Amino acid sequence: GNGTDNTSAVQSAINYALANGIRRIHFPGGTGYYRFASASAPLNPGIGNLHFSGDGMDSSKILFEEGTVTVGTRKVLFGNNTTSLKGSLEFSGLGFNGTLTQKGYVEGGGAAMFLDYYKSINIHHCKFFDLSFMATACEAIRSVQFTHNHCERIVRDICRFRSSFNCFVTHNYF
Repeated sequence: GNGTDNTSAVQSAINYALANGIRRIHFPGGTGYYRFASASAPLNPGIGNLHFSGDGMDSSKILFEEGTVTVGTRKVLFGNNTTSLKGSLEFSGLGFNGTLTQKGYVEGGGAAMFLDYYKSINIHHCKFFDLSFMATACEAIRSVQFTHNHCERIVRDICRFRSSFNCFVTHNYF
C-alpha cells in the first residue's frame, strides 16, 4: 500500500480468488496503507467463502475514505446486499481506518462492512478506528463472531448485525 487507490486491484484479486477456488486474500503489513477512495465502488466479496487477512491490526492498515454523504447512499468499503444466501466471510489482522478526524468529527461517510445474507461472518483481531458512521452494518447473517477487536472513535454503531442469529460478541475493546 503506497497511498494510491487500491480498489480495482483488490476487487480483481477477489474475482480471481472466487473464480479459482482460492480462499485467502492477504494484505501484507508495512509502513504504508491500502487506500480506498471515496469515489470508488464497494469491494464485493460475492458468494463468500473468503478470508481477508493481514499481518496485524496496526500493521496491515486500510484507509477507508468515507466521503461526505449523510443521508441516502453511503460509502461502503466491503458491500454485498443481495438477498440470496451466500457462504462465509472472515476478516482478521486488519486495521480499518476512517476519515472522522479529517472531517472535524462530523457524522457522515459510510460503513466499513455492509454485508447481508451470509452463512457466517467472523471478524477477529481487527481494528476499527476514526469512522464517521459505522464499523459494520450487516443483516440476516446466520452466525456472527465479533471477537478480540479494537474499536475506537466511531460515531454510530460499532457492530450492528440486524436480524442475525447466533451472534457472539466478546473480548473487544470499545
